[in-house]
Order: sequence, then C-alpha cells, then structure tokens
Amino acid sequence: MKYFGFVLLTLISFFTPAAAAEYVFSATEDAFYENPANWSPAYPGDTLRAGDRAVLLSHGAFGGRRLVIQGVLEIASGVTFHMPGGMLQIEAGALLDNHGTLLADQVSNAGRLFNRMASAASLKSYEARSGAYTLNSRGASFQSAASLINGGRFDNYGSCLAALDFDNRSEFNGIRFSRLEISRDLVLSPRSVLAIAPDAQVRIRGAEPALPLIP
Repeated sequence: MKYFGFVLLTLISFFTPAAAAEYVFSATEDAFYENPANWSPAYPGDTLRAGDRAVLLSHGAFGGRRLVIQGVLEIASGVTFHMPGGMLQIEAGALLDNHGTLLADQVSNAGRLFNRMASAASLKSYEARSGAYTLNSRGASFQSAASLINGGRFDNYGSCLAALDFDNRSEFNGIRFSRLEISRDLVLSPRSVLAIAPDAQVRIRGAEPALPLIP
C-alpha cells in the first residue's frame, strides 16, 4: 500500500504542469538580457515558457540569435528593448506587450503583438503569420524598414510606416484618424481585406490613392 501511494504521488507530480512564473528585468549589473544577474528571481532563458510572464523595467538589449516568446513579454513604459540582430519569435498563444520602445531586426508573430498608446516599434522586418493579431494603438508608432508582411489581423489606430513594400495577405484595418504610409508598393492578395476608415490617412509613394483599395 505504501508503494502504491508512492507510485501515485510520483505520477501526480509527473503529470502536474509547472506553476507559472513571473520574472523581472531590472538591469542591476548591465543592460544585457542574457545576464542572470539582471533578473529576479531567476533568468527565464531565451525561451519564455507558456504561462510565464517577464517584465522589462529597465533598458535592455538581447544579443543572441533567437528570443522565443511562448508566454508574455512586457516592455514597460519608458523602457527601450533593443535586438540589433537575430529573430524575435512570438509563438501562437503568446503576447508581446509593448508600452515602451521596441527596436528589433526581425520579428515573426504567430501570436499577439500589442503596441500600446504612445509606444514605438521600429523593426527591420515584420511578418505576422496566419492567426496572428497586431494592435497599433492610438498615438503609437509602428515602422518596418524592410519587409512588412501581414498574414493575420492588423488593427491600426496610430501611425504605421512601411519603408519599402507592404504585403497584406489577410486583414488590415485603418481605424479613424490613423495613418498608413507605404514608401514603395502595396501588395494585396486576392482574398485580403484592407479596410480604411474615412478619417484615416493613406499615402503610397507620397501620394494619396483613390479609395477603396480592392485586391
């Protein structure tokens, strides 16, 4: 009976999921994301597990090749997070919640990216995959220097700039008083949706196109 009880407790422990954890980055030693000394209570690693939450309270930089978000990564207001190289990967069900400034080379989003009010995201390339959601809030700025590909839903309340092409493969909504600026070409897939409110601004190659834009 004691042996059976031990086996049962072992099985329960094995199949019980690990409790969610919250991590805080404070840059107590330097500005490197990968430095465990900057984190409390521990370093979450370069893969933030599903259910876990990491909050960046100080300016930081990630120098690795890939940062994977399966849980929630929050950039606090007034904080700049810099990824000069590598890939920032937001997986399905995950959230990147930006209240500050995100500077990144490559971002792949299969989950959710929230660019909150008065925040800024300045990216070299951005791809939102099927099922992804991108929110650019009122007063926020979202910029892509190279490629901007939207394969999910993108709600733009603020300012969105595609320095080269904007490839819309799914649904883009330009909310009232928002601004969409495309420096080169707008590419619309046959089944894509580009909904622009009457009070929203759109400029392609410096000119205002005739609306509606239908793929």
